[in-house]
Amino acid sequence: MRWGEPNFLILFLLLPVLVLFLRARWGARLEALRTFGNPDLVNKLIDGIDRDKQVGKQVLVVIGIFFLLIALLRPQFGTRTKEVERAGQDIVIALDLSRSMLAQDFTPDRLRKAMQEMKSFMRILEGDRIGLVVFAGEAQILCPLTLDYGAASLFLEEVDTEWLPTPGTNLTAAIETAAKAFVTEEQGYKNIVLITDGESHEGDPVAAAKAAADQGITIYAIGIGQPEGVPIPVQDDSGDVTYVRDAQGERVTTKLDIDTLQKVAAATGGRWHQATGGQLELREIYEEIREQEDKELTSTITTIFEDRYQIPLLVAFAILLIEPLLSDRKKRRESELIQAEAVENV
Repeated sequence: MRWGEPNFLILFLLLPVLVLFLRARWGARLEALRTFGNPDLVNKLIDGIDRDKQVGKQVLVVIGIFFLLIALLRPQFGTRTKEVERAGQDIVIALDLSRSMLAQDFTPDRLRKAMQEMKSFMRILEGDRIGLVVFAGEAQILCPLTLDYGAASLFLEEVDTEWLPTPGTNLTAAIETAAKAFVTEEQGYKNIVLITDGESHEGDPVAAAKAAADQGITIYAIGIGQPEGVPIPVQDDSGDVTYVRDAQGERVTTKLDIDTLQKVAAATGGRWHQATGGQLELREIYEEIREQEDKELTSTITTIFEDRYQIPLLVAFAILLIEPLLSDRKKRRESELIQAEAVENV
């Protein structure tokens, strides 16, 4: 089970406040009665209230609010599968996880900027299957092609520059792995989006792009970074920020390799885009992809978690509706005797 809105957990701090409020309200009620009336008569009349029932009603209110807060958290559990037919394209996004993506020529850094763009991109997809590949000195398929954009987004939340054990930037491996993510051998309908600073240290990415073009794959590249070199920040064991240095003690800088990305995209008939401070590059690429002819896609979507907030919400409403109907008075015969005694004493 998981919570769809975990941010609402902080509202549970209101429960102790509610308990204190109810107790203070009871005390204020007694004090008000003692102020306006004969003390002996008021004390006898107060005895007509069953304190245990009063406490029980207050407990019900707290329990009702508790279940209401549970509903706000949107508990989710249960699975279901369904077959969906849609028309669209296959799109595999290959995200660079090399250490150079920690450079801060974008806010907060290149990697977080790229991830923000990818999340925005998933929100505008219309029936297209999406897959995710991550790469550094090696490449791995993070999420196979799927129509379940929510699942793809969850996979994306887990990655950082420590995800892959092999350091470096291997664009060749990224292109070859992304090409393997396509499950059909048909020509067309297949697109790779590379998000990287383009500094490839191994292989021949242009040759890999030409091989991808032979499979009917179009590559679009987003260069994230600046042509001018910038240092790569890292945190030491004490949490202080330092910078990557070479064997001579000089700061290592990373810069956008525009030439490589242009050649990779051109080899497949695609285009390259330089990332800006906004989040428009992937949207522009998607508009270019949508100009192509779509194919019929059939995909099984597995929704891992189903919303079950209805259950605690129903319990909360039931309790909060029942509570006002319950009496806090003592049994009628007992109450009449107490009040009669009070009147006689007066």
